[in-house]
Amino acid sequence: MPDKSVLDKLQDSASSLTNKQKQLGSYIIANYRIAAFMNLRDLARSAGVSESTVIRMVSNMGYPRFFDFQKALQEVIRKHISNLETLEKHEVPEGKKRGLLHDVVALEQAIMSEMLEKIDTEVFDRAVELLFSKKYIVLLGSGGDEVVVNYASKFLRLFRDGIIDLSIYDDFKLVHCMNTCTHDNAVVLAYSSPRYYKRALNIASDLRDKNIEIIGVTDSSLSPLAALSDLLFVTPMRYITMIDPLCSMMALTHALITGLMAKNPDKAREWISIYYRYTKRHDLCVRNDTAINIYLYE
Repeated sequence: MPDKSVLDKLQDSASSLTNKQKQLGSYIIANYRIAAFMNLRDLARSAGVSESTVIRMVSNMGYPRFFDFQKALQEVIRKHISNLETLEKHEVPEGKKRGLLHDVVALEQAIMSEMLEKIDTEVFDRAVELLFSKKYIVLLGSGGDEVVVNYASKFLRLFRDGIIDLSIYDDFKLVHCMNTCTHDNAVVLAYSSPRYYKRALNIASDLRDKNIEIIGVTDSSLSPLAALSDLLFVTPMRYITMIDPLCSMMALTHALITGLMAKNPDKAREWISIYYRYTKRHDLCVRNDTAINIYLYE
């Protein structure tokens, strides 16, 4: 089995880190290409921690000096570059050049593969069961994560009631949620990617105080959402620019919704048929004769 990278070691050590060390580790995971070439002072300042926090975390991870930790980060980058060179040699069609499109798609493919390796299928099945068994599903996400929440909200509403979307600021909806949702009748599906927006995290914390179980989807076990989650899914983030690569979050959400539909396929077909009849009656689509094919694991 190959040696774990410094990023894997950071993830594995999450439970033993202090809050400040988690903040530092989360910054490094999200920005390792930059962090690998920072000196100790710049890394501490950029992560918003003290230099002594950096030194203690590096030491606790088994690196004698900050220099050794830095070299380990640079090795991750070298392997990434090597992988891209391999992709260029073996996956670009003859006569084509590797360009921006290829690099972005290759990055998303790598992230998807990493996500699959990290997800425990038993945890996935437990999450689907929670989503199926509760009367209310509370959806949480702010900033760029609103895109994924909107995706989940749209398709969950297609075949069930009880979806509470808190991605958009609405005091009345939030108060209603806090008054209505309990441990017995609700579950939270929360998303948080770097830069970890405070609003969604604060609401998640309030719902956790009510003992409502939280399914967390975030980029690492060091993110602030991880500590609030009863079930955690790590969907890694690797950046080309500041644009969040959301492919893995979307795919996981797609899988959770499909798993939920598979719990009661007849009901899912009934609701979708109602939706298609509505769009046909009001002539909302160019195509209203699309077949309703739900290939589920029955």
